[in-house]
Amino acid sequence: MHFSTIIFSFLPIAAVSNAACHNSGATWGGNIPQVQNILRNEVCRSDRLAGSFSASQKKTRCVQIGNGLHVDFEVKRVAKSAATLTNGDCYFYLNTEVEGCSKGGRRTYDNWEFSADPNSGPC
Repeated sequence: MHFSTIIFSFLPIAAVSNAACHNSGATWGGNIPQVQNILRNEVCRSDRLAGSFSASQKKTRCVQIGNGLHVDFEVKRVAKSAATLTNGDCYFYLNTEVEGCSKGGRRTYDNWEFSADPNSGPC
């Protein structure tokens, strides 16, 4: 087995069918470490945006991050079947929108849609 085959066999396999960074609105600024902490400890828990989803169910969460900003997080099961989203997958895919898009973004991976959107003002 080649070294590259070994490395790539451990990467998560997810089909990205729709990807878009937001073109307008607030930016993360220097708040990314705080947002990542909020994702880890408050948002991506089984009683919040992770856990059991019914077919086409959407869960949302608005969190104040200071500096006059809040973040709208959203996770949606886009399949017509129930499933469970782990805390780790919730964090991984929402954090992709935080780190990958300066103004947040929305992407669909397999049968899940993830959105992280920083905005001005309170929730």
